[in-house]
Amino acid sequence: MTIRKLKVAILLVSVVITAQAMGQQGSNNGQPFKALALDIATNAEDIATNAGDIATVVNTLADNSLVVTISADTEACASVPVQCSNFTYEAAADDNNNPFRIFVHVTRKGAAVTSLTESDFNFNNPFVPAGGGAAGICDDVDCGSSNFAGSGGVYSMWLKRLPVGNWKAGAYGGSMTVNDDSGNSGSTLVTFNIPEAI
Repeated sequence: MTIRKLKVAILLVSVVITAQAMGQQGSNNGQPFKALALDIATNAEDIATNAGDIATVVNTLADNSLVVTISADTEACASVPVQCSNFTYEAAADDNNNPFRIFVHVTRKGAAVTSLTESDFNFNNPFVPAGGGAAGICDDVDCGSSNFAGSGGVYSMWLKRLPVGNWKAGAYGGSMTVNDDSGNSGSTLVTFNIPEAI
């Protein structure tokens, strides 16, 4: 049973309760609701029968959920890391195309998810400032082989501007989706701001 069917089941139960209450008032105005209550009540057994399926669906969704949180550091290149050796050692701004680092924390049922690889992460950046280009995960060619690292459920990776040219100042919005080898997945909002050059 899907979550949509669960919502319908809950709605039907609510209607039954309301209809029965109005039908038991003993007034003429309540009489039409008796037939409605009896008709809907015939489905009560089916709803009860499907309760186990509902619980299974809910538990399955909970079991398959990864909790993903993100922190972006657009000033990372200013600390002179090796990942910026093909760029300039300055914070990402609208006068450069320097990459920046994001930290991704992944947990499941409160426990750290370890042993993920770069291929388990999918970043999408559909919202950019007017005239700007989307960000994407930096590859080994531009950011070096150490652009991805993970330990204890915390992963570090670098994002770069995908099109040729400098960043556009403003707010960027996207998402990070994580999938593990067991079929568990999770997604979170990713936002960052590129400032105007000083």
